[in-house]
Amino acid sequence: MGEKSFKRSQEGQVEIHPLEAGKIWSRWLENIRDWCLSRQLWWDHRIPAYKSPSWEVVYWADKTRCHFKLVQREKVC
Repeated sequence: MGEKSFKRSQEGQVEIHPLEAGKIWSRWLENIRDWCLSRQLWWDHRIPAYKSPSWEVVYWADKTRCHFKLVQREKVC
């Protein structure tokens, strides 16, 4: 997933806001390693992942900057 994200960001298919964060994003993806998500979570800590009406998964912490309405499911499991 990291390789695909890095490639798409280099091709301009990913918008990064603020623009100055693009270099940080690229550096982070160049050195990415696998990690266990469950070990990084605190009790009831939410991941900023949402679904669009077309069921496309969107990762965005700020819902106000999106171009469509996002829906967060109440129960994940």
